Amino acid sequence: MKRFVIVALSIVALNLAAGTTVRAEDTSRALLSRCTGCNLGEVDLHGRDLHEITLVGANLDGTDLRGANLRGAHFVGCHLRGAKLDGADLTGATFTGTSLDGVSFANATLTDVKLVGIRITNQTLESMRNAKLLFRSCTGCDLRATNLRDLDLSDVRLIGANLRGDDLQRTKFLRAHLVGADMDDTDARNADLSDASLLGVSFRNAHLEGASLRNASVCFPETRHSYNGVVTVSGKTDCADFSGAKLAGTDLRGVRYCEYDDHNCRPVTADELRTLGHADLTGARVDG
Repeated sequence: MKRFVIVALSIVALNLAAGTTVRAEDTSRALLSRCTGCNLGEVDLHGRDLHEITLVGANLDGTDLRGANLRGAHFVGCHLRGAKLDGADLTGATFTGTSLDGVSFANATLTDVKLVGIRITNQTLESMRNAKLLFRSCTGCDLRATNLRDLDLSDVRLIGANLRGDDLQRTKFLRAHLVGADMDDTDARNADLSDASLLGVSFRNAHLEGASLRNASVCFPETRHSYNGVVTVSGKTDCADFSGAKLAGTDLRGVRYCEYDDHNCRPVTADELRTLGHADLTGARVDG
């Protein structure tokens, strides 16, 4: 029986690889959903109804998914190098630990797309007209060596993102959630991080000359507890780490301590920035 199942799946894979069209789309979706680690590289799946499909460890390099219905789809540990997702509906889709190098997203619907642990490259950005859509929810994403200079990334969620050493000159991060991001050694001169959530961000040795962090949340309690929807805090106060950061002309007016997200906030003093954030405020614009 086991041998029969393996042979049957092999036949299905061969048929797909040869471009054979499965008559019933629902059957096709059902088969693919049960196929872990399948090789679907270069397969023509354009226009298919694959909503809510879950693909684990699949090879989709060069696969044609143009115009496909991928609403609520889950791609886990997949390879999509060079895949064509032009015009696809990816509303609510999730990509976890998936390679997106060279993927084409032209005119794709990316509403509520979630990225987890994804490596973003310049190739990925070049295929999109609005990078902001890709970063609406990007947790643990690696954006090192990615050109984000001059982009408008207002309201994005780059939780735990690795931006180390990136060129962020004049990039707009208004109201962005960058909690836990690694921004060490970045060149963020004249960037706008006004009203951003910068809890736990590391700016070690970053260039922030002329940048605006006005009204950003930069300090938070070390420990948070949640019970029956009630959040309590305890422990010492932690702040974003500005060790070695260049802050001449940086606007730090109105920066805040917040217990969680943007709740229960209060102003942060210059002394707190110096002692807790290790900030050299020489030339910076601060309250008082």
